[in-house]
Amino acid sequence: MPALKTMPKGAMRWLVVFTAVNFFVTAHEGRHVVTRAAPPEVELQLYFINPNLPEWANSCSAGEFVKRKVATTKRPAHTALTLLFAGPTAEEKTKGMQTLAPLGNYYLGVSIKKGVAIVNFKLGAEKYLHVSGAFCEQEQVLTPIIKTLKQFATIKSVDYAINGKIIKDWDA
Repeated sequence: MPALKTMPKGAMRWLVVFTAVNFFVTAHEGRHVVTRAAPPEVELQLYFINPNLPEWANSCSAGEFVKRKVATTKRPAHTALTLLFAGPTAEEKTKGMQTLAPLGNYYLGVSIKKGVAIVNFKLGAEKYLHVSGAFCEQEQVLTPIIKTLKQFATIKSVDYAINGKIIKDWDA
């Protein structure tokens, strides 16, 4: 390989680009196979309530965190909520973890402004958020969302919105 000083101007740029993209060419039975390195992953935590836990006797929101590895994303809070609304795995369900799946049909997205995550839903989500329900029912739905989002250092509190309008009046 020629010394770096004597490389043509454009060759160095291509060398850097080629290395940065992480392509590797390997010889395999006389032919070349191009493979890509696995994309970087991030580990997200999801919080599911679990009535099988002993703490359930004293708290409607007793639950536990589970971990999911996903490709690195610029929107980890959105990805975490999407996974939360998809629900626990079959194995996690056998342990008693419960789903918030119906809310996934109403979920529009999450925005973060000045430490506040605003979780936006379509009209109709109110019945699953238990806006007019008992406190314990609200806690079972809101706590998993709050605990899942607060794993991110940029989130200090969570608000909920219907079609962009923040819910201010909770009946419980």
